Amino acid sequence: MSDAYLDQIITKLKEDKVIDSTVEYLYILKMIRDIWLNDEVIKDLGSLLNSILALVPIIEKLSEFLSDPEIVKIINTITSEDTIKIIQNPEKMGMTKLLSEMRNENFQRGLGILIKIIEKIGEATKSK
Repeated sequence: MSDAYLDQIITKLKEDKVIDSTVEYLYILKMIRDIWLNDEVIKDLGSLLNSILALVPIIEKLSEFLSDPEIVKIINTITSEDTIKIIQNPEKMGMTKLLSEMRNENFQRGLGILIKIIEKIGEATKSK
């Protein structure tokens, strides 16, 4: 590129106030850096990054869990329109109704799952 061509570009940038705007934005960025990027903020950002990195294994496990076809089936059932209607207008359940439901194979299976989940939560939270 010739010097004359570069001079034309610089002149055009000056006329269009591009250089002035760029300088103003750079000055604003410098002020933000000077105000916000002190030692404490950098330390906090480091702590935040460590916390996020600590979540990676948990997110991987959660992703693996949620990709299991049986889990997907359960989540789809829980979030279905029928289930939402039941939650919005729940049937009263007395002891007689509960005992009656105990004969239902689907109820037995669901109750078994819930009881085992409660057991696992108990194991995970027991005092050491």
